[in-house]
Amino acid sequence: MHDFAFVVIEIALQHRALFFIRQSLTFNLTMIDEALTSFQFVPTFAGVTFTYIHNFYS
Repeated sequence: MHDFAFVVIEIALQHRALFFIRQSLTFNLTMIDEALTSFQFVPTFAGVTFTYIHNFYS
């Protein structure tokens, strides 16, 4: 799922030849990917948000 989205973004940015934005997005996606991997956040962002709100108000 994540890899597919990354590929779509990559192709779109290369098509528009926006190298600096592609570099920035690649860096940000890598940082997010490493953060999610290190914390092992397998759920979706919606799941994480729901869990956070649920824990916050419980």
